[in-house]
Amino acid sequence: MVFLDITMKTICNLGGDWGWKISICAILFLFVSIGSAEPVSLTGSSGKKVDFAILKEATPKGITAHMTEDGPLMGIPWDKLDLPALKREHPLIYAAYEQSQAGETIDLQTLSDTSKQPEATVTDENGRKSTYPGWFDTSVSGVTYLMQMPVGEPRGVLFVGQGDDGFASTYLLGKDMGTGPWADIQNKYGLAVMTYHFTTGDRRDPTNNPDFIFAGKGSGAAVLKAINDIAIKSKQESLIDAPIALFGSGKVGGGFAYNFTQWVPERVMTAVVAKGGFYDQEATEASAKVPMLFIWGEYSNAHEIWGSENDAKKVLAENASLKPNWTSGREFRGTDMMNLACEYFAVKYLESIIERRIPEKVEKKPEPEPEEGAENAEGAEAKEGEEEEEPEPETPPLPVFPEIERSKGFVGNVETGEAIKMKDPSAELGEDETFIPQGQFVTDWKKFVTGQFRPPPPPGG
Repeated sequence: MVFLDITMKTICNLGGDWGWKISICAILFLFVSIGSAEPVSLTGSSGKKVDFAILKEATPKGITAHMTEDGPLMGIPWDKLDLPALKREHPLIYAAYEQSQAGETIDLQTLSDTSKQPEATVTDENGRKSTYPGWFDTSVSGVTYLMQMPVGEPRGVLFVGQGDDGFASTYLLGKDMGTGPWADIQNKYGLAVMTYHFTTGDRRDPTNNPDFIFAGKGSGAAVLKAINDIAIKSKQESLIDAPIALFGSGKVGGGFAYNFTQWVPERVMTAVVAKGGFYDQEATEASAKVPMLFIWGEYSNAHEIWGSENDAKKVLAENASLKPNWTSGREFRGTDMMNLACEYFAVKYLESIIERRIPEKVEKKPEPEPEEGAENAEGAEAKEGEEEEEPEPETPPLPVFPEIERSKGFVGNVETGEAIKMKDPSAELGEDETFIPQGQFVTDWKKFVTGQFRPPPPPGG
């Protein structure tokens, strides 16, 4: 369809610098109730609102829409719509707008079907496809990202990356919501569980180190885009700029979780990096404030086989001067292999930190009542010759995390398993010392580093 330079009075009122997201958001809210389509109100640069009965498609040029259900299909360029208003009123549409700027087109009508459960499709290295009901999916830069919602509205994302290759999804798929290994955290704190799937080449080659590990090279931005993509597909506005907790194990999973935390610390509640390497992204004062647990084996040497210069022991020592809120969880006589004790130790840590760090849910303020007559687009043209000052685009607020109070924490000795109350929060810790957050986790840490930590028996075991 050729986009028209709409001149009819109703569309002229839209004017402005609006974006692609409008189309998506509009369709999302348009079909909230099946069988009854309510009009979607979009704000133009003149400040006037115009109702659309149906939004059809969003493209890099703009949207196609019907003003009435049986009206003609028209094209609306983005410059007739108001981006700042879009950010405030329809975050999901704004996310869709950003997608369109990368050249994507979205069939908005497919997003309106709420009668079906999501069903992600994953292809293995041999080209065989498997589908997983209950999971949303999107593909960014050759990587498939999958997400399973918690019960109720999501308050954040739990990103789970496991293994030495790109097949992290195999650890999670096949589990219904509320039954997987992260179900307790997922539903207690309202976290959408996210994972990934991609082919890495020769899985037997220990020197095959995919760029996905290094968040600053593009995979970090791809994950943030994937979260927004799925927010649109799932109609979950709260996922836009949501806080993220990470669990990463192995070469790819652990490396990515560490590097992502350093790359965008303002989005990260907490992270666990386990039995990994390639912890290469430079730490900063901001990333040092993010509580992070390093799980590594006393006899680990996989990083040497992989060719990684930066393992847990090295980065903990090199960044001690930052006084980081990082915890060394050295597994007593542990090797490079993950096991149930390590995984459960990670769960206990994440529980203790998320409890303190997850931002309070902020209720969305109701939209102000429209000006009298604003709902009627006819005759609402901006005055000729009158130049309106275009408002600066508003940046969506990032999550605000409660700070970890080091003065309430403990200093642990990884060699002896002893832990004492922190006396001087500003002091640099010694070679065998580590920071331990406040709470019951101190007991778990003592048991883990002395070889006494045991996971609970499996159900029915």
